Amino acid sequence: MEVPKMRQLGQLQFLKITSSFLLLSLFVFLPEAARCQRFPEEIVSHLKAGQLKEARASLDDFRTSEPDDPRGLYYAGCFEPNGELSADLLKKSLSRREDFPERGEALLKLGQYYLSKSMYLTAASQARQSFKVDSAQHPGALWIQGTANSASEKPALAEENFQEILKSGAERQWEAWANLGLGDVYYQRGDYVRAQSSYRQVMHHHRKSPAYSLALAQFAQCQWELDDPESGERFTKDYLEQFPQGVLAGTLRDLVSAGVIRLASEEEKLSPRERARLTSTVYSVQVGAFASKANAYRMAQRLKARGYEVELRTETINRRRFYKVLVGKFLSQKRAREVKGKLEAEEGDNFIIVIR
Repeated sequence: MEVPKMRQLGQLQFLKITSSFLLLSLFVFLPEAARCQRFPEEIVSHLKAGQLKEARASLDDFRTSEPDDPRGLYYAGCFEPNGELSADLLKKSLSRREDFPERGEALLKLGQYYLSKSMYLTAASQARQSFKVDSAQHPGALWIQGTANSASEKPALAEENFQEILKSGAERQWEAWANLGLGDVYYQRGDYVRAQSSYRQVMHHHRKSPAYSLALAQFAQCQWELDDPESGERFTKDYLEQFPQGVLAGTLRDLVSAGVIRLASEEEKLSPRERARLTSTVYSVQVGAFASKANAYRMAQRLKARGYEVELRTETINRRRFYKVLVGKFLSQKRAREVKGKLEAEEGDNFIIVIR
């Protein structure tokens, strides 16, 4: 059957318009899709290998020519230390038209950002979206929801979220955070026995996790609540010695200062005979002897900021004045050696023990 001429012209016109639109689409949209595809995978390879410097260099090179690439924006957000700027970059990556492999992770990281800002409803919403986009984000999404529910005084929902993480067989990192979250839920309820059990799971099985330090501090507080001052003191000291700048270090020190928690001194723990033998001997770790008082002061302030007890002492040797930086006043040489080893590991230098 012959198609009427007018209809043929209409179809031709339609095809011309459609073709023009398709060409325009290729011109407008394909560059972005291509950018996503052209993203240098070496950046991801460097990150997986822990080569952060190389990854950052490759990313900076790529973003010089492709500043609006969604994957580039995402990884730039991951590298950005400022929370506000990082969130802005993540939002920009999500505002691009096309999907990209890290979209679920970007949503999850934004959820963590909103969580840090106490925007619990927004954080939970972002977490749910991340799971819809990428099922691999399920444990992280549950953790954000659980933490948001816990902070919003919804302990039953929070417990459900954290338990679901543990039942799902999630990666070990999320297992640690789920147990920590459960411990916090039980602690808030006043169920200190169950709380310490959850914290103990983190302490025994996840020592390399960032959750470990928090679990240790909370476990110590459980001991005080359970009227076990000996254990409370031991774990409180463990935390303050291992993490002098930890998140909860200030809180624990405030409790000690207020007399809520009392830490027995090393001298109090000694027998009368040992105390009599050691009262005249005090050990310190000498971490520096400076001709410049300003240099000695700077080092002392740096160590004080990390929670160490520091003292400056002046000594004249061959008519030259030196300013010594001494850490601690220890009744036992063993304890002085322990602190010396810790300082040497932190500072990358060798120090000496001196008798005061």
